[in-house]
Formats: sequence, C-alpha cells, structure tokens
Amino acid sequence: MSGPQLSRRYMLGVTGALLGLAVAPPVMAQRRAGAMFLLDARLPEAAALRARADAFGHRSIDPQGEMIRLLTGEKASLVNGAATVIGLTTYTDLMLARDVLRGMGRPIRHHLALPDGRADDPLLALLHQSCTRNCGSRATSFLWLA
Repeated sequence: MSGPQLSRRYMLGVTGALLGLAVAPPVMAQRRAGAMFLLDARLPEAAALRARADAFGHRSIDPQGEMIRLLTGEKASLVNGAATVIGLTTYTDLMLARDVLRGMGRPIRHHLALPDGRADDPLLALLHQSCTRNCGSRATSFLWLA
C-alpha cells in the first residue's frame, strides 16, 4: 500500500497552520477587553482622564515611574489584552513604552504633547478635550495611543 507522497515541508506547514488555528481564537478573544489607560498620577491632566476612564468603565493603572516594569511584569497581560492602550506619561515613559510595545507588536500609533499640541486622530482629539489643567504647571505631558 502506498499513499500520497507528502513532503516533510508540507506536513510541517499543515501542522503549524492547525496549531495556529487552535491557539488563535482564545488569543483573539482576550484582546477585546476595551481600553487600558496608563496614567501618570504626577501629571496635571491625570485626574481628569482617570475620571473619564472610570466613568466609561475602563481600567487605569499608574506606572509610578516604572514603565518597563509595568509593561513586562505581572500586569503586562492586562495591558496586552486591551484593545486600545492610552497613555498619559512623561516623555521618558513615552519613549520606553514605545520601545517595549513595539517589541510586543503594538506600536504607538499617535502621540501628542500637552497642553499645546494638536491632535489629528479623532480619539486623541476627544481625549485632549478632557485633559484640563487645574493648576499653573508648566510640565509637558504626552498623550498617546497604541
């Protein structure tokens, strides 16, 4: 008895595709968890954005100056499982988040310097409107989407 002659490369390809199909649905379902806000509480706009996130039932986390630990530690699955990641951070944390998120396959799509920046992205423009300052701080905050 002889069956069809299948190459080893073909069999490995079929096996890889079947494994991919078996793993893909749970991973795709996990990524639909709404928005995750990474809000640095030291920044003047953070309180207004946190109130807006809470009002719509979104999660928010304060990186507490440890962006790398947040994105690679225990809470990384929360951030990676979100459909959209919205950050309000300092410039340094923006650059660290950019590098780590790009490595995870979630590059930062848009960013905006506050308070004077101009948003081209509709979601960023909507969030920019809610970023009010209640003090005379001259700190530059960065609002970003990934």
